[in-house]
Amino acid sequence: MKKADPKIPARKKTLAEFILAKKRAACPVCNLTVVARGQLREATAKHIPVDDQVEWLASEYGIKIKREDLVAHRNARHEQ
Repeated sequence: MKKADPKIPARKKTLAEFILAKKRAACPVCNLTVVARGQLREATAKHIPVDDQVEWLASEYGIKIKREDLVAHRNARHEQ
């Protein structure tokens, strides 16, 4: 494995990257497994109601997320 060149400074996060990372850390939907988030994306594409998605998370994964959290996650575009 190559060591970082001490003459080249490490890349710093942009302000936008910093803010997005901060939002993602506090978002309960962002903290779901990759599989669960993928299924939620598919459900949205298939126009499955948000209430059904929230109920599915609670019954299949035991994760209680409020409807508002899921909607806020999508409105903040954390997946982009």
